[in-house]
Amino acid sequence: MDEVRQMLSRLAVEEPSSSGSGAADPKRALMVSLANAVLRQPAAPAAPAAGQQQQPQEAPSLLQQAAPLLDEWRQQQRQQERQQQQMGEALGRLEQQQERQQQQLAGALSRLEQQQERQQRQTAEALGRLEQRVAAVESMCHDMHSMLRQLVAQQQRTKQPMLAGVSGLGVIARLMVAATHGVLVQGDVALIEFIRTLDEAQAPADRFIIRGDLGDQALFIKERWLAFIQQKERAAAYRRFDSAFRAYLQNQAEGPFRYVMGQLTAEFQQLSQRVIGLEAALRQQGSADLAALLRTVQDNEREKLRLTLALHALKSAHAQRRFSWQHEEEAAGLAPGVADLLQGHLCGIGCAHGAPADEPTQAEYAAAVRESYQLMQGAITAINDALEEVREAQQDLLAQ
Repeated sequence: MDEVRQMLSRLAVEEPSSSGSGAADPKRALMVSLANAVLRQPAAPAAPAAGQQQQPQEAPSLLQQAAPLLDEWRQQQRQQERQQQQMGEALGRLEQQQERQQQQLAGALSRLEQQQERQQRQTAEALGRLEQRVAAVESMCHDMHSMLRQLVAQQQRTKQPMLAGVSGLGVIARLMVAATHGVLVQGDVALIEFIRTLDEAQAPADRFIIRGDLGDQALFIKERWLAFIQQKERAAAYRRFDSAFRAYLQNQAEGPFRYVMGQLTAEFQQLSQRVIGLEAALRQQGSADLAALLRTVQDNEREKLRLTLALHALKSAHAQRRFSWQHEEEAAGLAPGVADLLQGHLCGIGCAHGAPADEPTQAEYAAAVRESYQLMQGAITAINDALEEVREAQQDLLAQ
């Protein structure tokens, strides 16, 4: 009991400082009041000695009544200390977590900047490679056209000796549509002789002169002779071209495709020679505006053929799966690490090495195909506009 009185004395001493705070604990205030009341009472008498008569038991003192409250207060103090310790530990863990998150965010930002720099470098390199490939395709097309011109010129020298005089033709023929199924062509002797030579060079089933006994300055021919102005023959040639190319993509038979390419090249060259001859005759006649329209048709047809060859080259490479990113798409769903292995391409013995330096990416391939189609559509529109003006001029001429 002496220890309890000492503890109550310490608690009573703390009463002035506790009572000065505005938000005092009610239980603590009660404890202080009880402590003061107990201390003001005299100490309990000592226990009777042996042999003495025991006095009747008195009621429990205030100190005894305050003992449970003191025990409860001590438990609350210990619980508050544990809570404060737990809160401090939680705050420490939170600070550590925030530091880790900041470090992770800084690392992610650094990796993102590096990735953006790599993508910019790759884009610049890809654009450079694409420009080189476009230049190579243009050079290849130019070489192909030169070779084909030489081949056709050699064939013309052996089979059509008079084609060399196309640029020296006289005035343009005056066309008159007959009431039947033909066209009356009137012109000077050189032009009529040129048409006769072209007719003789055709196969018997393809000859277009209906009547050639109208003198030296007139012929009655089939309307097919005017088809080159309306692009019917060119359209038919392009249909054969596309059909042969689709067959080549399916069966990869290069021999038949090259044979058809040779035939179509000669046919395109012959159509071009017709337009060139008619353009020269128009200029000599003084119809420079019509000659300019035919030159527009010829230039855009050349551009259309170049774009067609470029598209065929791109589609052929795609059909033969020559791009490494085509293999990456297949490997993406196979197993972990396979797509990384195919960042290059697998060679025949199973090793992996980097993709070719000049290989376009999938986005570059799609952009090149899309741009080629857009340029081709522009060339076709220019051709159709020029042909419409030629047809209007032809109708005016026939109405005279």
